[in-house]
Amino acid sequence: MKIDNNISISDAMTHHVIISSKETSISEIAKIMTDNSISCVVITDETKTKGIVTSTDIISKVVSKDIKSSDVTAEMVMSTDLISISRKLSVYDAATCMIKHHVKTLLVMEDEELIGIITSTDIINVSPELTAVFIEKTHLENQNFSNEENDYDDSVNEGVCEECGIYTDNLENINNKYVCVECIENANDD
Repeated sequence: MKIDNNISISDAMTHHVIISSKETSISEIAKIMTDNSISCVVITDETKTKGIVTSTDIISKVVSKDIKSSDVTAEMVMSTDLISISRKLSVYDAATCMIKHHVKTLLVMEDEELIGIITSTDIINVSPELTAVFIEKTHLENQNFSNEENDYDDSVNEGVCEECGIYTDNLENINNKYVCVECIENANDD
């Protein structure tokens, strides 16, 4: 399966971003999410993006600690380490960025202005073949984590070739890059 690297972020992103203020209670944020069938709300002041509250933030920082959501503000739980991307890049670039930074949502910025967001769900909706990329990268990260104290096995049976983007059941780790046999042979021929 060949991955289409030509779908731009602009074609897949959500243009209408739901925003709120840092003073908004988490119970209100949760209602906004529910009413709009979304998993995050961007937090802004009058001129600048300050953070993002995701459903994961609400679960891990409020619900799991049995804190009353109406007593907690967005500012208290929002993630402030925001990752942004240009709308001119591809959804493959967005997927790679999400995996690298362990996030499911990227802010789409133009000239330091928020023009949209793109989520892992948006990417999978326009490019289902990228599901394999998310799964494979997660598998590799988990394998690296679980083998930190053990001898690391560089063999991987299947996944997406980092050179040509084709899904294969025969990858090899060459210089910390998972590459299919065809790409290895092509590199050796050059």
